[in-house]
Amino acid sequence: MRVPQLAWVGICAVLLPLGIRAQAPAPAATAADVQLQLADLLFADARYGEAREAYRRVASAADPAASGRAAAGVVLSQLRVGAFRAALADAQTFLESHPDRGP
Repeated sequence: MRVPQLAWVGICAVLLPLGIRAQAPAPAATAADVQLQLADLLFADARYGEAREAYRRVASAADPAASGRAAAGVVLSQLRVGAFRAALADAQTFLESHPDRGP
């Protein structure tokens, strides 16, 4: 049984958007997760300055869980390098922007 050529065109027209949607780029939250993993690896390797910068890139992410974790990473990184005043200022900013995570 042969399917007419017009039917194949119709089938392709229906399935093409599904294939395009399947190849869409990953959402921004995934990029934030990758950046957090990088920051965690740098922190574990005692590369605190680089970890701090990686955490800073995620701190402004739309995902509140990722941004909260990143803000805490920024503070911890600053404490490790001895930037106590900057750590205190960032911790206060974090608590103001995330009142539900405070003490």
